[in-house]
Amino acid sequence: MIFSFLLSGLLSASSAKAPKYVFLFVGDGMGLAQVSLAEAYRASVQGDSVGFWPTSFSRFPVVTVTTTHCATRRITESAAAGTALATGHKAGEGSLGLDTSGTSRPNLVDLAKARGMATGLATTVSVDHATPGAFYAHVSSRNEFHRIGKQATASKLDFLAGAPFLAPDSAGLPSLWDIAKDSGFGTIHGRAALAARTLPRVMALPAGPARSALPYALDRAKGDTSLVLADLVREGARILERASHKGFFLMAEAGKVDWASHRNDARAMIGEVWDLDSAVQEALAFAKRHPKEVLIVVTADHETGGLALGAGRTGYWTDFGLLRHQTLSQEAMEDSLARPTPAWDGPAAFSALARWTGLGERKGLELDGSDSANLRETLAIAKPKLRAQTLAALATRMLAAKAGIGWTSGAHTAIPVPVYAWGIGADAFQGRLDNTDIHRIIARSFSPGK
Repeated sequence: MIFSFLLSGLLSASSAKAPKYVFLFVGDGMGLAQVSLAEAYRASVQGDSVGFWPTSFSRFPVVTVTTTHCATRRITESAAAGTALATGHKAGEGSLGLDTSGTSRPNLVDLAKARGMATGLATTVSVDHATPGAFYAHVSSRNEFHRIGKQATASKLDFLAGAPFLAPDSAGLPSLWDIAKDSGFGTIHGRAALAARTLPRVMALPAGPARSALPYALDRAKGDTSLVLADLVREGARILERASHKGFFLMAEAGKVDWASHRNDARAMIGEVWDLDSAVQEALAFAKRHPKEVLIVVTADHETGGLALGAGRTGYWTDFGLLRHQTLSQEAMEDSLARPTPAWDGPAAFSALARWTGLGERKGLELDGSDSANLRETLAIAKPKLRAQTLAALATRMLAAKAGIGWTSGAHTAIPVPVYAWGIGADAFQGRLDNTDIHRIIARSFSPGK
């Protein structure tokens, strides 16, 4: 249904009319290789060993690339990149909402509000993390979490959703939860409560114990009803639509594409890209109910990991389907291996890694002498936490290498990232862009003709 809608006449909607509803999706750390690997993996598990199973946004009529450098380095980080997307100004690393002179700059939330639109942010990480923070905060350091959270409560947002504040109760300072309540935010927890909510000024958080992020898609148990990005986008759009008759601006971040790529955890990263795709499909479903009124933009703040589909060890051969044997994220493996019980001696650790990744047990994942030596050497590390981290990282990298996947870094890169656009005004996203251009084009759509 969604794909047939994509292929309808709305694909080439004119930019002469301003969109009433604007969705901006940011896959944190999501380069073209991350999208391509997710698509190739889906094709492989469907039995196609050479092709790609496209995401919904890969089928958008406008596809281009954008540079991501910050004011001081060719390789950016999320605060500076988020600031460029949100304000249209380059920033130094670590600052939010400030240009290089330290001047606060209006962001897309401010500009949408000035037009009378409702505004919202959704993320799979904490609501005060760098990317969402760039759309409401003005601070010199992304690590000023209490100050950033206080600015969130004082912002012009009608909807804020993701994992809880990282520092809500700093010593000697008012609780951010009390400030949020006094600011008119109704805090709700879990999918059912969010779906029932009708009033504006909503802060949506997961049910259960506080976490710094929503769980990886790979770690969700079958039948899990915890919040996912698609829920936040679907219900956020519903709440924002009721908040203003003039439309809305909603930014949604898939923050853990970046986290998995930092760890070089290919399988966990793939799950996060497809979770983003599910969220984009919610925007497309909304657009189907509001023909000729919606703009959807999907991009990234930077690429993470220097991911390559192909590795020296396997030459021109790849088998990305081997990743299906990984059943836990690297982070979840670390957590399990770091627990004091059971005692992770050699046999127990080997058995667990084989169960979680298929290494040494599945065809194509046989262990050679070098693999076994590396594992034994890692098991000899004395400190349990370091041993757990190293074992989990070694296992996921072994699996990736055997599948034909290469990583050059555990950090960000300067590779330009993709931009996908659909709907009213999508044709403005043409040619090679800079991330500040994405702000400029969306901001112009709020005030057409200016």
